[in-house]
Amino acid sequence: MSECSDREYWYWLSSLYKMSLKRRYALLSCLRTPEGIFREKHLTIENFPFLKEEDIESIERTRDPDRLHRSYEKMEQAGIRFVSRQDAAYPEQLTHIHEPPLGLFCIGDPLLMTEQSVAVVGARACTPYGKRVAYELGRALSEAGVPVVSGMAYGVDGESHRGTMTRTEGRVLS
Repeated sequence: MSECSDREYWYWLSSLYKMSLKRRYALLSCLRTPEGIFREKHLTIENFPFLKEEDIESIERTRDPDRLHRSYEKMEQAGIRFVSRQDAAYPEQLTHIHEPPLGLFCIGDPLLMTEQSVAVVGARACTPYGKRVAYELGRALSEAGVPVVSGMAYGVDGESHRGTMTRTEGRVLS
């Protein structure tokens, strides 16, 4: 049986996307850590009335440490990094919002999230003009040394990333 790291437990809790963030936070307030939730033997609606049956099923179905470890390694091998709320690279600005994400998945240097940056967002199905403007905006931001952040969507987001990457030192975080 693999021993999981603290970051892997945060990754696991963040990956329970069918469970609302509110209920995941409620579990954290009761059991203190993602590892505590992962290892809880008496996870029932009677003990945790804010949970739904499908929440418990989701936890039970994904509670295999070997599977968790393999999943985390596969993600890392694909070049995807996970930044938990406990990491120094977690954006401080997010800690000020109601129910901030438990973790973030990113490609690129996660420390860019701690710098001033610009998110270029817009329509996925955009006009050729919109694509051209987004591309040029990404290129201009890159030339000015400004990191560009987005969710890797199609359309405007993707074009701004392509423009940013026209420079080999373009700083993109997806």
